[in-house]
Amino acid sequence: MIKYGLSSLEKQTAKELWLHCFSDSLEYTNYYFENIFSISKFLFFIDENNKILSGLNENSYIHNFNGTLKPISFIVGAGTFKEYRNLGIFSQLLIQSLKNSFSRDENEIFLIPAVPDLYKKFGFQFTHFLEKYNFKSIELNNISLETIDCHDFQVIPLEFSLTKLNNLNSFYENFQYFEKSFNFYKESISKFNSTLLETKETFFKFLHELYFETGTFYTIISKNQVVGVFSLNISKNIIDINNFFFQNKNSFFKTFSFINSFSKLNPQYEEINITVPLHSNLESLLKESFIYNKTISPFIMMRITNVKLSLYDFFNNFIKTNHTDSFEIVIQVKDNFLFQNTGYFHIIYNLENPSLNINKITIDHLKEQQLKIDFSSSIETLTPLLYGVEDFTTVLKEEKINLISSHNLVLFQNSFIKKTNYIHKHV
Repeated sequence: MIKYGLSSLEKQTAKELWLHCFSDSLEYTNYYFENIFSISKFLFFIDENNKILSGLNENSYIHNFNGTLKPISFIVGAGTFKEYRNLGIFSQLLIQSLKNSFSRDENEIFLIPAVPDLYKKFGFQFTHFLEKYNFKSIELNNISLETIDCHDFQVIPLEFSLTKLNNLNSFYENFQYFEKSFNFYKESISKFNSTLLETKETFFKFLHELYFETGTFYTIISKNQVVGVFSLNISKNIIDINNFFFQNKNSFFKTFSFINSFSKLNPQYEEINITVPLHSNLESLLKESFIYNKTISPFIMMRITNVKLSLYDFFNNFIKTNHTDSFEIVIQVKDNFLFQNTGYFHIIYNLENPSLNINKITIDHLKEQQLKIDFSSSIETLTPLLYGVEDFTTVLKEEKINLISSHNLVLFQNSFIKKTNYIHKHV
């Protein structure tokens, strides 16, 4: 039986499951279950004796998809007690979560996979990637930081104290750069095709979580204005730099100057990892003498749970940002787990009386109206196509879709183009 949580006893079991499956510290786990966990969003599988065998959390966020705001669920803490694995229990739980997402009128659901191949079986695909740079801290000596004019720059930590600043209002009142840092970070991530809506409340929670991960968020100040932000975590012998956004070359090198000073004061940290959004200009600022290893890391997997809503928002965004003539298209979609998504989707845009309409139609209606199918796609191909991971020309060339009519080919080539997405959250 699958159900959502109700009682404190179920919350305690959810916590035990988390500790059983993951390597997070007890301190961080306690923080999560006191500040983020919601019993009503804990979906679990129980046996005939009401024993919880498997569970997952469906944390709620607001998805910013090219300016369109919609609720979205983030699957986190998904796991099964060891003795009940490989019995198909988690598969049932995940399918039910997909169905619940559809029932909530969510366009999609997302997660950070521990085992990507497992989730691919259920239609999840990677949609958000990160650039990662790894180098030895000694390499910072190869950058001529002293030649960069950074005399009026400051790097200020947004220090978080639970004893003094335990809520948003007091934090906001006690730290003069909170709002400026928030606005800079919000503006930086708003440029991406797919991200999460950032509010003062979510930014505060992010800082709160970072504190429990023994991390610090830094703001780069120049002439009383924020010109860059980044977070710094330390683990073993590595310095991790994340959420790194900078306004210009000087703010970039000021950050590197700070990291250089930090590493010299803490020589036990011999390696540095910097994670930035895909297609950043970080690499162009590094000299040839700087030795580093760059990798493209898949991070977020998404899964469309409501094809009709997703197609509507996609074409509505395209119409808003492009001069588009009237069009009528039919897309056939196959979804092996959500039958509501399998079928024919009829999309009509009327330029004279601007309106966009989309309906799922039957094969009989298709024949009666003498409509032509433009292309057919699986849910696995449609997800990265809508999110700009792949463009139409590429998926057509690789035969991932079946182009049945070329009448709207130019429209598809102009609308289904590559874009950059950015989400860098963990819970």
